[in-house]
Amino acid sequence: MIFGIYSALWLHSQATFVQLEDSIAPAMPTGLDGTFPTSNTLQLTWTPNTESDVSGYRVFVANSRNGEFMQVTSSPVTNEQFVYNIDPKFMVDSIFVKILAADFRDNFSDYSKILALARPDVVAPSNPLLHHVVPTPRGIELGYRFSESKDVSHHEFQRKPKNGGSWETIQTVAVDEAKQFIDGNQEQFLDEDPLRRKEYLYRLLAIDASNNIASSKVMKARPFDNGERGQITDFQLNVNYTLLDVKNIENPEAYKYMMDMMSTYEYYGTINLDELKYLLILNVITKQEHQFLLSSKPYEINNFLQTRFRKIWGDDLIPEIELSWSYDAANDQLIDYQIFRSVKGSALSLYKTLPVEELSGNYWIDTDTKPGRRYVYQIMARHLGGGFSKRSKPLSVKLPK
Repeated sequence: MIFGIYSALWLHSQATFVQLEDSIAPAMPTGLDGTFPTSNTLQLTWTPNTESDVSGYRVFVANSRNGEFMQVTSSPVTNEQFVYNIDPKFMVDSIFVKILAADFRDNFSDYSKILALARPDVVAPSNPLLHHVVPTPRGIELGYRFSESKDVSHHEFQRKPKNGGSWETIQTVAVDEAKQFIDGNQEQFLDEDPLRRKEYLYRLLAIDASNNIASSKVMKARPFDNGERGQITDFQLNVNYTLLDVKNIENPEAYKYMMDMMSTYEYYGTINLDELKYLLILNVITKQEHQFLLSSKPYEINNFLQTRFRKIWGDDLIPEIELSWSYDAANDQLIDYQIFRSVKGSALSLYKTLPVEELSGNYWIDTDTKPGRRYVYQIMARHLGGGFSKRSKPLSVKLPK
């Protein structure tokens, strides 16, 4: 009877569902990789796990391989990529990352292999120093100190006009060349390029292997200027005579020959003997005088010609001295020429100032002269702003009596 009661109870009990506890963790994630789209943005990717019950991944970072890793995911990452925005104040050269996978029952995989990534170098070197920029006769001298940062690849000295233009690198100094630019305890560089007379800006750059740039302060300088601009060349003196009455001059052809012969002697110290026969033909000299002159020395012939010249035309002529010259800086804001003169051995002194707008060429005629006197001349050019040429070499000429 008791057996029957128990049998009835067994026959009428209900079934229940029993599930075994899941304690199997996902496999360790693999294929972890990363790139830096920007200096402070890390893009991570990895290979997805094959388990069907994986709920997501967690990401951990540290600033050293053996440092303390910090979780940077506030909730599981459900796909196989993650963007980590690094705090710009986090100034380390490398970052270390590892991840793990979790399933729906909070079973966690082992950490992945650690991924070490070098951060992009966005930190500029320490600033180089430019402490003086001084014009000298040899060029513009720059005093400086190179950057002390160890990752500097090279330095560049740069220059540009103050009033426009772009920076120009005038000297590049590699790290292994830096000692060549140190003179004792002085770090100096000389800009010897020929420059125009205007202000220039200078700076010194330090550049590292990642092309980060640090600059010194910008300093300005104007090239050394002693005022000298150009040089007077081809300075010459020519004695001319102005006729009182051109129409009534006696024997004009002979006048021309004698003037040419005396001018040649004045500058070259020579006489062309062949031209003496023309004076014979023109009745300026006799046959006996012609024979005498052919055997005379040049200075004796010249003295004779001057005496004869004055005898024939002395009453009809006014002596003049023509100055002519060339100047190689005539287009550089030239304002005038200064003429210096002395008479009878007196000291050279300023005689005339000739504004360029009043000249029709590089010549001028001195009409304030007297026969029988010796005149010495020099000429100098002057420019706007105080520039000037050297004085020409002195030249002298004596007018016949």
